[in-house]
Amino acid sequence: YNFTKDDNFAQFLPVLLEGFEQLFSGHFPQINLHQFTRSPIFETGTYAIFYPPMIISYLTSHYIMKNDFLTLEIFAFLHLILGFTATSIFLFNKIRNRKIIFLASLAFIFSGYVLIATSIWYYVIPTIFFFPSILIIEERLIRKKTLNVAVFLGLFRGIYFYSGNAQYFAFATFFELIYFLFLSLREKNFSKKFELLCVSLIVTLIISFPLLFSQLISLKESTRGVSNPLNYLLTLPSTLTDIVLGSLFIYPLVKSNSSFAYAPPSFIQIYYSGTLFSIFFFIGGFYLIWK
Repeated sequence: YNFTKDDNFAQFLPVLLEGFEQLFSGHFPQINLHQFTRSPIFETGTYAIFYPPMIISYLTSHYIMKNDFLTLEIFAFLHLILGFTATSIFLFNKIRNRKIIFLASLAFIFSGYVLIATSIWYYVIPTIFFFPSILIIEERLIRKKTLNVAVFLGLFRGIYFYSGNAQYFAFATFFELIYFLFLSLREKNFSKKFELLCVSLIVTLIISFPLLFSQLISLKESTRGVSNPLNYLLTLPSTLTDIVLGSLFIYPLVKSNSSFAYAPPSFIQIYYSGTLFSIFFFIGGFYLIWK
């Protein structure tokens, strides 16, 4: 059980199995009666009960493999295949050398972060499929400029929202929008493409609204971190120097007064490191524009 460790073992898989047992017995998976003197299942969004690949993984493990504990193993294996396929298709029109496409796709899906983080948090791995797939559809939207593609993009993105973690969805959408701007600014009729993008985002909002609404309600009762988004943005965790240096260099090359992520003292402190990769992303985007 390589992908059933730590949080996956302690709470994600047990709650998912409880949720599916309720769902396929004709009940809405709302409350888990077996942990923490009753805890929510659907409303937090971290248990992907209504995410199609998770449903397929559960049905396969339950009815074919006869072992429910294989659910997350099948889930990870399925996304590795989907992620490799989507990444290869995304790179196909950009790189002529098929060997490089093959190796790059393998490197992406088998990166240490993907494998290690997924073994602890199952919701990491859907991004390796959805992110390149969304960029592929977005390229088609810019090229075709049709309403059908915009609606399909919105539906596809909406399904991604149910994959288990709103943060990964938000980060992926942020970079998707940047990618859209980079590609759109190279061509004419920007307003038409932007209107279609907005249509796709509205469709995504409609699809994700039931879960999004329940998450916003449950945020008010959260005791972990700053639950008010405005207060979170206005409350700096460290000095400006810490943020700048920490965005360019990773720990332990630079340290700050406060770690980026909430973690108890026993954890290795996690500092700002994502911005370095964002810079490379921007440089690549500007290269595409002026190429």
